[in-house]
Amino acid sequence: MTPAIASPIRPAREPEWPVWALVLAMLAVGLVARTAVVNRTVPATVAGVTIAVPAAWSELEALSPEELLRIGEPFGSTQFPVTVRVAEFAAGGDSQSLADAGLALSVRQTDILLGHRVLGMEPARLAGQEAVAMDYAYVAEPELGAAAALPEVMRGRDYIVRAGDRVLLVGYSAPAARFAEAEAAWARIARTLRIE
Repeated sequence: MTPAIASPIRPAREPEWPVWALVLAMLAVGLVARTAVVNRTVPATVAGVTIAVPAAWSELEALSPEELLRIGEPFGSTQFPVTVRVAEFAAGGDSQSLADAGLALSVRQTDILLGHRVLGMEPARLAGQEAVAMDYAYVAEPELGAAAALPEVMRGRDYIVRAGDRVLLVGYSAPAARFAEAEAAWARIARTLRIE
């Protein structure tokens, strides 16, 4: 008796579309989850200014006594983070224009920031109020102990706005090479800004 050779039974070919549909659905779920995590914000309130910043950012050391809030990217991500700041100054009287207040603030900045230069000033609106936008640049020194780190040219834009008898400065800064990225982040942050 000869043994019978069994031939394998070939199942009918399964359609591929359910697999592709599942892959596309999982990619969509991943994109939604990533967007929700990356775009998550937390509110910060100081001196009547409320602003929502990315949740991953942390509070940084103030550069001057007038700075009430300085918040930025975590230091682990970069030596020179994108930062947002809020500062408060005593107004020089009701007759002082916002442009004059901006010039006075730029003189103070020159004492604090190495190589500080005003690149331009122009009228602006911030949180529905009249403001002056001041673009500037300075040189940031690396933290002590940073191996092989070179100074970085930073760019910033500050908005000077009057709030009662105070002059508030609300602005952001970033390495010059990342300034366009910082402007996009600022546009999202500025939409959440409230000044009381």
